[in-house]
Amino acid sequence: MSQSIRPSRATETPGYSPVPLRPEGQESLRRGGAPRRALVFWAVRQWRWLGASAHQSLHRAMRPVVSALKHVDNAWQDAGQWLWTLLYTFAVMTARGAAHVQIGFIGFSRASGRNWHNVLIVLSRRFFRRMTLVFLFSGACLFFIIASFYTLGLEVILNGKSIGFVASSAEFDRAVDNVSQRASEILKYPYYPNPDVAYQYSVVDRKAIFNQAEVEEQLFSQIADIKKLYVLTVDDVVITATSDLTGLQAVLDGILQSHNMNGTVDTVNFVQDVQITYQWTDAALEKPLQDISTLLNSKRDARYYQVQAGDTFSGIALRNGMSEADLQAYNRNVDPADLTAVPKLLIQNPLPFLSVETRQRVYYDEIIPYSSVTVKDDKFYVGESKVRVQGMNGMALITADLRFVDGEEYGRVEVSRDVSLAPLQEVIAEGTRKMKPKLPTGTLTQPYFGTITSEYGWRDLFGYRVHEGLDIAGPIGSPIVAADGGEVIFSGTRNGYGLCIMIDHGGGLVTLYGHCSKLLVEEGQIVSKGELIAKVGATGRVTGPHLHFETRVNGESVDPRNYIG
Repeated sequence: MSQSIRPSRATETPGYSPVPLRPEGQESLRRGGAPRRALVFWAVRQWRWLGASAHQSLHRAMRPVVSALKHVDNAWQDAGQWLWTLLYTFAVMTARGAAHVQIGFIGFSRASGRNWHNVLIVLSRRFFRRMTLVFLFSGACLFFIIASFYTLGLEVILNGKSIGFVASSAEFDRAVDNVSQRASEILKYPYYPNPDVAYQYSVVDRKAIFNQAEVEEQLFSQIADIKKLYVLTVDDVVITATSDLTGLQAVLDGILQSHNMNGTVDTVNFVQDVQITYQWTDAALEKPLQDISTLLNSKRDARYYQVQAGDTFSGIALRNGMSEADLQAYNRNVDPADLTAVPKLLIQNPLPFLSVETRQRVYYDEIIPYSSVTVKDDKFYVGESKVRVQGMNGMALITADLRFVDGEEYGRVEVSRDVSLAPLQEVIAEGTRKMKPKLPTGTLTQPYFGTITSEYGWRDLFGYRVHEGLDIAGPIGSPIVAADGGEVIFSGTRNGYGLCIMIDHGGGLVTLYGHCSKLLVEEGQIVSKGELIAKVGATGRVTGPHLHFETRVNGESVDPRNYIG
């Protein structure tokens, strides 16, 4: 402040002397004073001494306060000079009031007598100077208390209507710029607001001052094409908006519950990132709940790939981000080696607008297949084998978490496995005995050591007639060996016998092996006795899996038992 609120030093008493100065033309109180005057003089001197000491103490105590007031003065000058002017006016009025009271006391003292005049002047000057300081200090404290609750703010008048208070016009301008940028992004075209705004300074409660976010909310509310709605986004893409949050949540919950499998699933969630946010958005996005429900429950169309010249299954799968197995699964009737026969391939089935993932914990029994082990056995020729210990499957209780997407299983994770029955390992003996030369020996060996279910001779099966061989039953795939060395004269399908092999052993002796599941030798091949030639099966005219073994001499069937040594 350029002006002082203290009286001019020309009117003050110079210094703080313990003995009052003698006014011009007056005698000292020490001369010729009566006892009464001496007592008054002593009292006045004590009073002055106490007052001077108190003033010096107060002066020292007020130094840091005065220093702080100077810093506060510099900080608050921009807030408004009128506040300090008010304080200065209050101080001046206080000083003037003290001066008027002093003048009154001086007049009273002049009327009361010559000696009281000096006493009252001294008292009045010291007293009212201290009162001025008290009023100044009290006023400053009152100002800071008021300033902690109130401040100088700008009232914003937008389009003739007050919308609130801001700290500065610069803050309002920043809010306008932000609203312009965000409104352009929302409306997808440049938007430049030109508000009719006026400002008016006013002292307001600090709590009434808007921050920038609140100012932007007020500005957005003035834009007709923008509305604050509940916006639905799917994978960060805005889908629609509504003012009915409860209804929108009910639509989404209904989609999830439709995949709940009667309450048997553990968790149900959307595959996509589905979010609802309350924000300012384009008012044209708002739709009725019925339209929103129809959209979210709809299905996306299937996707196809137009086949080009030179395309391959693997190349098409790679270009479309899928596995070759999935592409084959979508197009089961297409030959991967000949894509020219189809104009397009399905690369994505129709999918719902919102895909739902469910997870479910299940418990089920699983068969544990038995394993097989082979041991060497010189009782059999090389290529011959025999099951010594029949294997048996085991059983385990599985706990697994299944993952479904739109009702189709997309994977399972095994949580635990409790084996209730351990599998029994199968033991197979494999022959190590070397094959004899591929020449007939003159005696036959049984080609398969299974269960003989039908002998050679008459029987009533498929009509009463002669059964021309031995039926040896056994599991499909069991090994069949040559009964003796010789030449394969037939290997193929024969009427009634199914897959059949015939071997010529010389001397007019021929053996036949019928109903095989697999033939391991070809016509014209030379085989040795005990060599693996076929597998037991059930082809041709049969009632069950078995080997039909015949012996023929010069084209006539004979009982095989007469030749098996």
